[in-house]
Amino acid sequence: MGAFIFKQPNGLYGRWSSVIDDFTAVNMTEAEYKISNIDRCIKDSEDTLKDYCYDFDKAVEETNDMLACYKDAIQDGETEMERTEAEKHYERMKESYEHDLALMREKVPSNDVETKYYNTLCELIEHLCCAYDKNWNKKRYTILEHPEHMEMILPKLQEIVKMVKSYGKGNKTK
Repeated sequence: MGAFIFKQPNGLYGRWSSVIDDFTAVNMTEAEYKISNIDRCIKDSEDTLKDYCYDFDKAVEETNDMLACYKDAIQDGETEMERTEAEKHYERMKESYEHDLALMREKVPSNDVETKYYNTLCELIEHLCCAYDKNWNKKRYTILEHPEHMEMILPKLQEIVKMVKSYGKGNKTK
């Protein structure tokens, strides 16, 4: 199972890990739980992109193989009508697949505002979830436990608000 979240009698939340057979969190507020999931999601996404992301040619090869298997399976239809419907479905799948490949090969202009917004949001989440000691060792905490660190977060929030307002007025970088 890995882990599960549960609501405690006091209304707060806990997390049990079957990997270490112990509680990994107790007395979390809903906000703390959500923040910890955002942090974990970003870390998992970064790990996946770093360690498991196929290059484009490999992805095309793999997906072509899957389409070929589907085409081969069409002949397994028991009736002519089943085979005809499967063939039509395959043709729609292939058309959609080729359309998507063409879209992926098109050059897309970068949007520096969105990139900066994303990076700033990631920094903000990092400030919400973590702090560093004087030796730059990461220390986990939430802003709710250390409200004195809010001064680090306010400038980031103001920067995000400013960028969103600017973006909304049509100041998009293309």
